[in-house]
Amino acid sequence: MALVMLQSPNNVSLTITSEGVVPFPNAPDGAVHLRYEEYLVQELVLQAKATRYLRQRIQLPDGRTLLAALPEGVGEGQHFGPAWLASLLSQYHPCHVTQPLLLEQLPEMGIDISAGQRSHLLTENQAAFHREQADVLMGGLPVASYRGVDDSAARHAGKNGSGTAIGNDWFAYFESTDRKSRLNLLQVLRGADTGYAINEVTLTYWERQDLARAVVAQGNEEPRPFAEEAVGPTRLAELGSPAKLHGRIATEGALWGQLLAQGVASHLVILSDGAPPFDLRLHASCGIHAARPLARLVPYNESHRAAIDQVRQQIGEL
Repeated sequence: MALVMLQSPNNVSLTITSEGVVPFPNAPDGAVHLRYEEYLVQELVLQAKATRYLRQRIQLPDGRTLLAALPEGVGEGQHFGPAWLASLLSQYHPCHVTQPLLLEQLPEMGIDISAGQRSHLLTENQAAFHREQADVLMGGLPVASYRGVDDSAARHAGKNGSGTAIGNDWFAYFESTDRKSRLNLLQVLRGADTGYAINEVTLTYWERQDLARAVVAQGNEEPRPFAEEAVGPTRLAELGSPAKLHGRIATEGALWGQLLAQGVASHLVILSDGAPPFDLRLHASCGIHAARPLARLVPYNESHRAAIDQVRQQIGEL
């Protein structure tokens, strides 16, 4: 059977899942078959699938009974499959499809689910996703040569807050917090760990921030690593009493020390727009933000215009 392939670069990587022959209807007498010409159609099929597993239960000689385990990928007590759950969560969280719309959509797709079940799946038992989020941060920070950081105002649970983004070409991490500050950034960088530490990085930071010598001396009396539950911000704030500023600096330094203990801070380069909370131990300015003031300059003549273009080109090359 002769077949003419008309694949284009846009669909060369497609996997053909089905194929059909379309004969010419009622061909005139004397017509001769030449070839089949390819015509490619892509389609998406959304179909509900309900599987009933018959799990064997056996009885042992001592009277105990055992039930066969469910196949891999099917969770015990979970009556919805992983692919369907992934679709539900991706619509609700990143795409912001509301719960009423999802409840309206699912029966149309053949899914039998109540409003309570839907709410439970969307809002509860999300610990695995939080662990994965923490793994992304702790996997990316120690190996990356730089980390781009930015934050923006955002509302969480009806209250004003902040969204912090950390990443580069290799990873991306997002955290919702109550506020924007250097202390907040250090706590986000620390990840799921709740510890503090006083070490050479801590002392260097305190010296750089001109922390009072009396406060430094008190800080040196604290245990080198300690948990937030045991001491934490309250005790660190007391080191700076009565000045709240000293307490904040002491806490920031102990967080820096913890980052070093986690294998992060020794080569931590922050790439940002230059906001003061991001100007930490090693800081790199974002080229996009550095070039923005140049775009607002109004040149008076060609030499001015050429000078601006030259600097913008240098920033781009850097």
